[in-house]
Amino acid sequence: MSDCDSLDQIEVLSFKFIEDGYHDRQTNILRVVAKCTSLHILYLQGNLLNVRDLTNLQTFEALKKIDLSSNQLESLPPGHIFAGLRSLQFLYLHNNNVNKW
Repeated sequence: MSDCDSLDQIEVLSFKFIEDGYHDRQTNILRVVAKCTSLHILYLQGNLLNVRDLTNLQTFEALKKIDLSSNQLESLPPGHIFAGLRSLQFLYLHNNNVNKW
């Protein structure tokens, strides 16, 4: 996937990254997915994501549900990330090591 602009009608995506030692690949895919402005549901559970990987989430104004469970989150993303998520209703963070609110 090189450009998600042509996929603006996608409303639900589920990603499961393969553990191959190339964490930057995960971050790059999320950067591309951030262009899918019609997303309502995004499943990213079990992907070894950390809080730095979530910086592109702020562009998902239509996102209603995001599952970030079973990743490597130790804290919540900064407030400005959530400020862009105007439609967010459900945020799943279980099975992470969130120790800083």
